Amino acid sequence: MCKKYITPIKASYIVFLTQIMIGIIDYNAGNLTSVKRALDYLSIPCAILLDPDRLAKCERIIFPGVGNAASAMKTLKERGLDAMLTSAFARGTPILGICLGAQIILSRSEEGNTRCLELISGLCRKLEVRDRTLK
Repeated sequence: MCKKYITPIKASYIVFLTQIMIGIIDYNAGNLTSVKRALDYLSIPCAILLDPDRLAKCERIIFPGVGNAASAMKTLKERGLDAMLTSAFARGTPILGICLGAQIILSRSEEGNTRCLELISGLCRKLEVRDRTLK
């Protein structure tokens, strides 16, 4: 059983955790609330977390995101979340990457020619639209 934590999610919300279960990584990249609402609907204990130490204690990690790979990697590095994700992966912690999160777990992204976390070897390629009538 983990100690009781108080973690700010946004200015007006506070979550009290008696155990840390699924951590949703907050790195300023998008759809965190949608993921949290889905897990809440399913009655799955979860919390949106900023602190790498608290995330490292989670049983599972969800890594959502929307945006640009280069700026997301910069934020992850500034917050120490890149090292936490690499360590968690090495320990065998299940990590679910969604959208940008799935892109960043690869070795590299063509978006900004960005070096990513390399949890899984691979390159995320830009989609080439050959038919300009498609959006």
